[in-house]
Amino acid sequence: MSSDLNLDNLDEQDPLAIDGAPFGWDAKTDLRSWWRASWPWLLYLIPAITVFWSTIYHPSAVHLTHNMGDQYFFEWVLSSTADAVKGFHNPLFAGSMNAPNGVNLMANNGILLLGVPLTPLTLLFGAPLTLAVILVGNLVGTAAAWRWFFSRRLPSAGEPEAAIPAQGRGRRGRRAAPTQAGRTGISPVVAWVAGLVCGFGPGLISHSIGHPNLSAQWLAPLIVDRVLRLCERRDWRRDGVILGLLIAGQVFLSEEIALITAVALVLFLVLFAVQKPAAARAALPGLGGGAGIAAVVAGAIVAYPLWFQFKGPQSYTAIPDSPLTHAANIKSYLAFPAQSLAGGGSVPSGLGVTATEQGALLGWPLLALFVVAAIFRIRNAAARAATLTALVAIGLSFGPQPKYGRSAAGIKGLWYYVESLPVVKDALPERVALAVVPLIVFVVFGAVQRLVGRTSPRPARIGAWVAAAAALVPLIPTPIGTTDRAHLPAFIADGLWSQCVDRGRTMLTVPIASDANRETMRWVGYSGAAFSVPGTNAFVPGKTGVAQYGPNPTKTASLLDKIDKTGTIPPITSAVRAQAAKDLTYWGVQCVAVLPSSPHASQDKKALNSILGQGQLIGGVWTWRISG
Repeated sequence: MSSDLNLDNLDEQDPLAIDGAPFGWDAKTDLRSWWRASWPWLLYLIPAITVFWSTIYHPSAVHLTHNMGDQYFFEWVLSSTADAVKGFHNPLFAGSMNAPNGVNLMANNGILLLGVPLTPLTLLFGAPLTLAVILVGNLVGTAAAWRWFFSRRLPSAGEPEAAIPAQGRGRRGRRAAPTQAGRTGISPVVAWVAGLVCGFGPGLISHSIGHPNLSAQWLAPLIVDRVLRLCERRDWRRDGVILGLLIAGQVFLSEEIALITAVALVLFLVLFAVQKPAAARAALPGLGGGAGIAAVVAGAIVAYPLWFQFKGPQSYTAIPDSPLTHAANIKSYLAFPAQSLAGGGSVPSGLGVTATEQGALLGWPLLALFVVAAIFRIRNAAARAATLTALVAIGLSFGPQPKYGRSAAGIKGLWYYVESLPVVKDALPERVALAVVPLIVFVVFGAVQRLVGRTSPRPARIGAWVAAAAALVPLIPTPIGTTDRAHLPAFIADGLWSQCVDRGRTMLTVPIASDANRETMRWVGYSGAAFSVPGTNAFVPGKTGVAQYGPNPTKTASLLDKIDKTGTIPPITSAVRAQAAKDLTYWGVQCVAVLPSSPHASQDKKALNSILGQGQLIGGVWTWRISG
């Protein structure tokens, strides 16, 4: 199995090293050596900053045009996490929304692996800057990680596909290190461009519009590489421990990416094993032993967080999203993503895609090049396995009932046969497409790598780069648009809320926080989660245990919501006031505030004056202080 899986380019350097130095640094090297190791992945900062220029220039003044809601959600998550770390509270849970019950962050994409270590940045400069840093860092980190992977896993230039020689074994079953010539057989340019495509592909760019959990894919190539090392029986004990740590880290980033990576990796290994049964049998001891250690290590770390997610407070049994409405259209793979040179900034119509869900929009030139490269590398078992894995992933992304354009394909999709599985039932088919780009890049740039060697004819070298450019230039990402944020009243911007609600107590905003009202979440996030509010747009359990956006409304919440939507104030009776007093007590409200941005803020104020008495204007916001 090793002769194809290691793809003839492994060495004895630490696998978490970049060009021989761990993450670009080795105590035995000088600054010049560090720079030589670091500058390739630092170059990824240029396109990342270009894509997010308007966001990082003034993060507190603008929001993402196409996904303001999710941006405010993750800013609140970062603020709540920082508040928990500062106060030594449980970072898996946030009490600053959905008062008095709170929100289970493990069940709501809490991105703890980013939020916890970046707490100092959040406390010093605010969540908007932290989120901007994360979005840029995700692109750079994912591209750098895949560059590192491909610099060791692509076949060396000029090697025949049919018979890549296995390296010899050294002490303790490790492979002897290849010669310096063998290590330099990988073109640095090929590896760098391959990483660029993976880190800035359609899926990463579209999910960067408000989905930092899904754009954080920089652990995926490290996980894949560590599993391949287990197959090569290097040091399965150490590799198993490190794999367990990496898996646990990915769980705290995005369980969905962990699932997608695992599915693609298992498919690849199975498809490779079918072709190379002898090699598969030789790999089983190292893979089995290392996987067992990884399961123990990862399980010990994530056991409580996962219990908390599924059995802890405010946990739920399933998500309401349907795989029918979150499946990739067959035709979408031929289209270009909106945030690309060929896409022109507009979301393709008739494909059922949104600005944030364009992982399947790869464009027909890249698919055509993939087909040609797959045929060119058909004699290589790893390339065949990668090609078949990509095709299966594409098939899964179509969901249970594939569609071509607006028409049903009339067949059952691959998802139909797996959708009832316990883990899969809550996943979204269209996101399986995120696994397709690295697989395509492996096949395509493996072919390019073979053709750009010095032994290849000059026309072949030129043709390889021209073909790659023709397929990839249309996918070059364009800057992500932003819009000026709504003006925050002095009540929040200047901290005047403290005149109405004590830190740690509850404020009721009108309209109440919901999926339709994200401004309240922005208030809480800007305050650093200093107070809590009823309602939320996060997932909470409904009456049947299935997740829903926000709690079931109380009678007072329904009344205030109706007033805010229609502008019509019903008669305020003593029964209405008594119910309001009951609900305010249930929420633990100390302060009521009307959002100035509300479409019927004046009617909200009049209704609350009738219910609670005359309000007070504080920092541009009408407020009512509740005794107790």
